[in-house]
Amino acid sequence: MYNSILNYIHDSYKQLGFLFTKRDNQHLLDLCAYFDEREFDQLQAEDVANIDANCTEGEKTINNNKRILWNALKDWAQQEGAILPTMQKMGAMFTALAIPKSEEVAAKPRNLELARAQTQLLLEDAEFSDDDLNAIILTIKHLLLPPSDLLPFWEEFAHLQYRDWINNIDHQEVELENVVKVSRYGLLLSLSNLNSQKLQLEHFHKVVNQRQHRKGEDLIPFYQWMGFKSFTGRPIYWWVDCKYGKVKSSGIDWNHCRAFLFGGFIVFKSYYNAFMVQLDEIKDLTNGIDAINDIRYISFKVKGERQPYRISEIASKEDYDFLYSFLSKIPIQGTSEEDRMVLLPEDLDDTPTSNNPAPDPASARPPKPANSGSDSDDISDRNSGRNGNHDNGQDNSGATSKSGKNAKSAKTNGRNANEPDPFAELEALVGIAEVKEQIKSLSNLIKVQQMRKAKGMQAVQVSLHSVFTGAPGTGKTTVARLYAGILKELGILKKGHLVEVDRTELVAGYLGQTAMKTEGIINKAMDGVLFIDEAYSLAPQDSSDSYGDEAVNVLLKRMEDDRNRFVVIVAGYAEEMHQFIDSNPGLSSRFSRYIEFPNYGSMDLVEIITKICEKNEYQLGDGLTDALQAHFQEQLASADRKFGNARYARNLFEKLLEHQSNRVAAMDNPSEKDISTLQVEDLQRLSDKTTKD
Repeated sequence: MYNSILNYIHDSYKQLGFLFTKRDNQHLLDLCAYFDEREFDQLQAEDVANIDANCTEGEKTINNNKRILWNALKDWAQQEGAILPTMQKMGAMFTALAIPKSEEVAAKPRNLELARAQTQLLLEDAEFSDDDLNAIILTIKHLLLPPSDLLPFWEEFAHLQYRDWINNIDHQEVELENVVKVSRYGLLLSLSNLNSQKLQLEHFHKVVNQRQHRKGEDLIPFYQWMGFKSFTGRPIYWWVDCKYGKVKSSGIDWNHCRAFLFGGFIVFKSYYNAFMVQLDEIKDLTNGIDAINDIRYISFKVKGERQPYRISEIASKEDYDFLYSFLSKIPIQGTSEEDRMVLLPEDLDDTPTSNNPAPDPASARPPKPANSGSDSDDISDRNSGRNGNHDNGQDNSGATSKSGKNAKSAKTNGRNANEPDPFAELEALVGIAEVKEQIKSLSNLIKVQQMRKAKGMQAVQVSLHSVFTGAPGTGKTTVARLYAGILKELGILKKGHLVEVDRTELVAGYLGQTAMKTEGIINKAMDGVLFIDEAYSLAPQDSSDSYGDEAVNVLLKRMEDDRNRFVVIVAGYAEEMHQFIDSNPGLSSRFSRYIEFPNYGSMDLVEIITKICEKNEYQLGDGLTDALQAHFQEQLASADRKFGNARYARNLFEKLLEHQSNRVAAMDNPSEKDISTLQVEDLQRLSDKTTKD
C-alpha cells in the first residue's frame, strides 16, 4: 500500500493566499488525489489537463503545483526504494505532468541522489532481478540521467560476491542462478552503452558456457555494448579469437578479431571495423587445413558475393568445432527461435496506454536474459532519429481531443481519439499550398485504389517513396511527419512514426560498419517513414565515396525486401537531389515523386511569427506587423539559397524577446501587457544592432 503523496508535501504548499484570502490549494490536492487513486497504466495526460482546466488560480499556480508534486514524487520514490512498480508509476506521472526536460536536466544533483539510493538497495544484496534491472532503466529514462554518471554507483554497490564470481571463475564453480545475475548486470551495462569490466565479463561467460557445453547443457546468454545500437540487448553465447578475410586473387586481407556468436548471426569485431554475417546468408561452407602452416581454417561464401571468406588461427579446437557447428546452422543449445532472429522484437514499452486495468505483473517485467529483446531505446534518445525536430518552426504538436462521430472515425482509422488529425494539421500549416495539394492528391489516389481493391478490382501499386526539395526551414520535416501520420491513417503503415537522419547517422568510419549502422536505422523506421536529410551527401559528385555507396546499397536492398513495411523520403536542395537520384539507376527507379517546397513569402513569415507568439502567450504591438513584413521583404530581396525561412522567423522571435526583456526590465512597474507585448522599437533596436555589427 503506497503512502499518500500528500505526506511528502509541506503543509505550506497545501494552501494559497494570506490571512483573510487563505484557501485550500485545490488544484494541488486534486493532483495528489488523482495520483493516489490510479495505477501506473491509468495515469493519463488528458486527465491532468482536465484537472488543470478546473483550476481558477491561473497558469502560474498550475505549473508551480506540478513542480511541487514532481519533487514530492522523487521523495516518495526514494522512500519506497525506487523499485519497479514505484518507477513505473513515477514515470507515468512524469509524462502526464509534461515536466519540461530542461528543468529535469537542471535537477541532476537531486536525481543522482535518488539513483544512488536506488542502486544501493537493488545491487548491494547481490539479488539483482529482472524487475531491478527494469527499475534502473526507467530511472535513467525518466530522470534524464546519463548512464555514465550512474556507473560509479553500480561499481560501488555491486556486492563483493559479483567480483568474486567474475574474477575467480577459473578456480570455482558458480551456481547458474548467480551466473544469470551477472548476465543481468552485463545487460544493464550494455543497455547503457558502457564497456565497464568488458574483458572480465567476456572471460567469465566464456568459461561458464564452455563448462555448460561440455556437459551438454543449455548455454547462458551474456550481453555487452559493441558500439552498434542494433546489437544492444541481443544475447551473445560464445566468442572466438581468430582472424578472417576475403579471399582475392591478390591474396587475403586478414583482420585479427574477436568473433561474437549471437543466436542467428555472427559479428567479427576487430580494432578497426566490424563485419556481420547472417546464418541464412551463408553458403558453400567448407573446412580444411592449411598444409603450409598446418592451421585449420573455415571457408564460406555470402549470398550475392563471388569471393569466399576464410576464418583462420582459431584459438582452440573447441572453439573451432563450436564455430563450424554454428556456421552449419545447428542451433546453439538453449536458444529460442526469437534468439535466432536478426530483426529485433518490439521494445518493452512502459508508456501508459488507456484506462485499462493494470497488466499482470509478470507481463510488465523485462524478458529474462535467455530471451531478452532490446530496451536500449527506452534508456534515452541517443540515437538515431531526431524525431520531432521540425524544420519549419511551426508548432503542430498539440493534440486536441475528439468526441462522438470524430472519435469513432479516428479509432476506425487506427488513430487514438486524442491523437491530432494529420490532415487537419497539414491544412493548418502556413503557406505551401502546392505541397498540400500534392499530398492530398496522393492521399485520394491511395483511397481510390483501396476502394477498387475492396471491390475485387485491379488496383494500381502507388509509389510512396518521395523526394522533397527546397531550402532549409520550408517545412520538409514537418510535412514528412504529417505524411507518415496520413499513411498510418490510411492503413498503409502500422505505426506511422518518423525517423529523421542524415549522413552521419548512416555512415560509419570503416567499411562493414556502415551496413550495420544503416540496417539499424532502417529497423527503427519499420512501419513508419525514414527521412534522410541532405541525402545527396551519400553520393558526392566530385569523389568516389564507398562508404556512402554502401549505405545506399543497403537502403535499396531493404526498400525492395521490405517494400510494404516502410517509406523513404530523401530531402535537400533541388539541383543536388536531382543529381543524387540520377547517380544510381536503383534510386531513379524507386523515387519518381518530387515535391518542391518553395521559400515563404513575407506575409507567410509574418503569420509564422504571429503563431509562435500566440503559442508562447505573446502579442504583436501596434505597427509591428507592418514593420515585420517590411523587414522580411528586405531580407528576402537579398537572400541566397541558404536563407532559413521559418527558422529565420523563429530566431528573429527569440532576438525580439531579448530586446523586449531588456526594455521591460528597465520599467519601474511593468503591466501584464508590457511583459507580453513585442513592440516596433524591439525590432528597430535589433536592426540598429545588426547595422552596427
